Amino acid sequence: MVLDGSNLQICVSAKCKPLTEVSKTVSKCNDHCHYRGVCNNVGNCHCKNGFGGVACEIPGFGGSVNSNPSNTSRGITPSTVLLILLAISTIVLIVVCFFYWFKKKRNLPKEFWEYMRKTLNLHGVLVPVRKAPPPPRRHMKR
Repeated sequence: MVLDGSNLQICVSAKCKPLTEVSKTVSKCNDHCHYRGVCNNVGNCHCKNGFGGVACEIPGFGGSVNSNPSNTSRGITPSTVLLILLAISTIVLIVVCFFYWFKKKRNLPKEFWEYMRKTLNLHGVLVPVRKAPPPPRRHMKR
């Protein structure tokens, strides 16, 4: 009895065949799949994501002619959820501010900053504004 995977011959179920005989039945991959995929057990190129065709020579969705496209999408990630929640909360905040501004005649951002200024005891820096001196008088010749 011969073990599966013996050298120089391919042995499956204790029956061995020469490698050349088996390789005739399986077609070889064209041009090593253009180095954009691997040759699968059926002799077709299984392309990386972004490449397609028989030998991974054209843009595509990956995979091979006898399998589904490769998919590297991870679905909804925590960062995507955080970004969506941030966008929704920003929109809600803007809508609430406009509601108060139009309906209640109150400016919430201004009231918030006034409250913070008083709470934190912040004072603006006053820079004195000096008027320019009048231009010198010119004596007119008569």
